[in-house]
Amino acid sequence: MIISFNKFLYMQCHFSKDICDEIFGDMSDHIYQKWLDSNMNIVEFLSRLDSGKKRKMFLWVGEL
Repeated sequence: MIISFNKFLYMQCHFSKDICDEIFGDMSDHIYQKWLDSNMNIVEFLSRLDSGKKRKMFLWVGEL
């Protein structure tokens, strides 16, 4: 449980436009707008993503 919490906390604190560009490429403007629309809340943001995009987020945080 602590590992999962740490991953969510890391995403919450480190997700940025640069990271979004790195993860999502051409889709980054659209995805980053979802981040802004979710008031930069990682749980709400992830709930707005389809499973493939959620997977990309968790792959990103899993590489750390």
